[in-house]
Amino acid sequence: MNLTDTGNLVLFDHQNSVVWQSFDHPTDSLLPGQKLFQGQELQSREGGSSLQLTDKGLFGYAYYNELYYRWLVYGKGTNKGRRYMKFSNGSLSICIEYSSEPGEPVGVIGIPEASSAQYMKLMPDGHLQVFEWQLEEWKVIKDLTTLFQSYSNTADLSTTWDTDYSYAQPILFTETNGTQFACGFLCEGNCTNGKSLHHIFAVFIYPTTYHKAYKVVWSANRDYPVRENSILNFTADGEVFLQDVDGSIVWTTNTAGKSVSGMNLTDTGNLVLFDNQNSVVWQSFDHPTDSLLPGQKLYQGQKLKSSVSLSNLSSQEGMYSIGITDIGLFAYVESNPPQAFYRMLVYPNGNDTHKGRRYIRFLNGSLSLFIRSSAPSDPDVSIYIPTSSSVQYMKLMSDGHLKVFEYQSGGWTEVADLLNVGNCSYPLT
Repeated sequence: MNLTDTGNLVLFDHQNSVVWQSFDHPTDSLLPGQKLFQGQELQSREGGSSLQLTDKGLFGYAYYNELYYRWLVYGKGTNKGRRYMKFSNGSLSICIEYSSEPGEPVGVIGIPEASSAQYMKLMPDGHLQVFEWQLEEWKVIKDLTTLFQSYSNTADLSTTWDTDYSYAQPILFTETNGTQFACGFLCEGNCTNGKSLHHIFAVFIYPTTYHKAYKVVWSANRDYPVRENSILNFTADGEVFLQDVDGSIVWTTNTAGKSVSGMNLTDTGNLVLFDNQNSVVWQSFDHPTDSLLPGQKLYQGQKLKSSVSLSNLSSQEGMYSIGITDIGLFAYVESNPPQAFYRMLVYPNGNDTHKGRRYIRFLNGSLSLFIRSSAPSDPDVSIYIPTSSSVQYMKLMSDGHLKVFEYQSGGWTEVADLLNVGNCSYPLT
C-alpha cells in the first residue's frame, strides 16, 4: 500500500501495478491530476447534490435527481477510452466525444494556477468550488458551477430557443447587488426523461443558491404549458412567440412591425422589447400574472390573478384577483360578477391631482396607492412592508392572501401578509 505524493491511496502488486486506488472511488472531492470518468460521480456529503459526466457533458443533479447544472459539449466520438474530466493546474478539462489525451480537450474552465495546495469539492449547496491553502487557512478561489456564467441580459432579433430536459433553462440573465433574475424555460414534472408536459416561459428570481430556490414572478403561458421541443422564436420582425410541438401558438407579444430591435432582461426583473431609440415597445411589467417586484406598478385595468396551486409552476389561473379602481384597492373572488372580499378606499378630498392611470406601486417599505395623488407627491395611503435586506417579491396566493417574501438565511421567508382580513373573511376558508 502506498500513499502517493498526489494524495492517491494505492494498493499495488509485485510488479508495482495498481490493483486498487482511491482515485477510482471519488467521494465529494478531486485532487490536482485526478480524473472523474464517465460512470463515476462526485456526491456531496450533505444536501443530496451529485456531479456526473456523461457522453453529452457534465451534469449537476439536486434532490430527487433534478438537473440544476449542465455543461454540454458536442462532436463526433473518437475517444477510445472512457470519457473523463481532469483537474489540472490551471483548469478543469473535459475530454469526451472527439477528444482524448494528448489532444486538446473539448471543454475547459479556467482555475487560478496553484501557488500552494489545492483541492476541488462539491459542496452541500451544489457549488463545485476550488480551495487553496493561503495565509494559514483554506480559501475559495473559484466556483466552477456558476449556473448562469455564460448568459447575457440581451437577445437579438432572429433568435430561436427550444425546450429541453433541464429543470431550469435560462435564456437571459442579469445580476445587480446580489439580486439575480433569469428569463427562460422552467419545467414542472419529470424533466429528465423528455416526457414532461409542463414547460413555461417565465421570469424567475435566482437567489445565488440551488435546489429549487427559483421563484417565478412572471410567466407567459401558465394556462398553456408546452411540451418538450417547443420553440420560443424572436422573429426578424420583432415579435416573440411560443410555439408548442404541434405547431400551435400558445403565446405572443403581438409586436410584429412595431420597430422592435432587441430584447432585454432588466436588473429589476422586467422583460423588455425595445426599439432603436431604446424606448419600450413591450414589457412584462405591463402584463402581470400573480406577482409584483419592487418598483413595479399595477395600473387600473390590470389585475394580479392567483394560481390554482402553490407548488405547481404551470398551474392555471385561480379564483382570486386584485385590482385598482377610481376609489381604491380591491380583492375579488372571480365569480360572475366578481365579488369583493377586501377593499381599501381612498375618498375624494377635493384635491385630486392625479394624472394618467391610477396605480399601486410596490416600494421598498410599502405598497403605495396613487389614486388621487401622483408621484412625486406622497401616495394617498400606504400599506407597511418591512424594509428589504435582500431580494423581495409580492405574490397573490392561491388562498387569496397577498404576501411578501424575502430571501433570508438560505430560504424564502414570509415577511408580510398585506390584506388586513381575518381568516374567516377569506372566501372558502
